[in-house]
Amino acid sequence: ATARRVSLTFRRLGVATRRAFDAANAATAARRAAKRDKRREKKRRAGPAAPQVKATPTPVAIVETDGVQTPAIEREHVWRVYEAVAPQWHGTRYKAWPRVAAFCQEHCLGGAVVADVGCGNGKMAPAATARGARVLACDVSARLVAIAAREHASKHYDALVADALRLPWRSGVADAALHIAVLHHLSTPERRSRAIAETTRVLKVGGVALFYAWARDQRRGRSGHAFDAPDVLVPFHLREHGPHWDPSACDAAPAHAVRDAAKRATVVQRYCHVYDEGELAALVS
Repeated sequence: ATARRVSLTFRRLGVATRRAFDAANAATAARRAAKRDKRREKKRRAGPAAPQVKATPTPVAIVETDGVQTPAIEREHVWRVYEAVAPQWHGTRYKAWPRVAAFCQEHCLGGAVVADVGCGNGKMAPAATARGARVLACDVSARLVAIAAREHASKHYDALVADALRLPWRSGVADAALHIAVLHHLSTPERRSRAIAETTRVLKVGGVALFYAWARDQRRGRSGHAFDAPDVLVPFHLREHGPHWDPSACDAAPAHAVRDAAKRATVVQRYCHVYDEGELAALVS
């Protein structure tokens, strides 16, 4: 193959042209210096920056319960968190993950009944109903369920408030089930097992379910996280600005919420149990 050739042409600049370049460069430098001085003056007038709230996951100890009552950590760091962040959450979660969408394409067929357990704002609805399936959906957050019902009123997608450990549907009603990003919000092995058992209870014989939860080692994923402990509190910044800001969110904020003045946000902490490799598969089996 013939090597690619590069041709360069050099011209000597006249005195007038060099002076014009020098003047333009000097004007650009002056504008940048003026902007820099303006930023410095603005910071000086504002005073010391407000301290920012730590934005990294922190380990948390789990207190065992009787397995029947919802543990306090889930009520405070899951239920109340999602009630507070629901409008902003909806603004940034709008479609099913690719593997979930692929599952729906294969199993959520015309005439099928699909259970969407922990449906959130209903972001799985378009994928789950695309081929004609009817979806029964539920979530513990009343505000998220209201959003799901409003956004997908034109689809065969019925959402209601219910606990994943106490599903309101009869046994054997569903041909397929979605259980996406729910198991990592349950704080004990017993509760995770009960949630899986409830989902399989509503499946018909031969039905299929998809379970998704956070991995402890996410360095190969988009987030790049590697958590220090299996049980963590993950900060969520409820921004007090932008198109998805809802002033009522602060009224619904849980007791542990802290305001981060520097970021104009209220920081809440979501509880997550992150799974080691093979842990989720063993739990389901």
